[in-house]
Amino acid sequence: MSVLSYAGEVRVGVRSDAAVLAEPADLVGRIEAEAAALGVRGPRPPRPPRPTASGARARARAP
Repeated sequence: MSVLSYAGEVRVGVRSDAAVLAEPADLVGRIEAEAAALGVRGPRPPRPPRPTASGARARARAP
């Protein structure tokens, strides 16, 4: 299990040996349920990618 906090978000990852935990998604669901019970909001939709500096320059030069 990994927990990463960055820029106001917390990400939880679960990876397991099938002999120990056959369905890691079940554990993730339980973690989400407990977080919701504590009043934590659910996952946000993914952010659109930011344009790269080279992409911004290319668009700026286009007529």
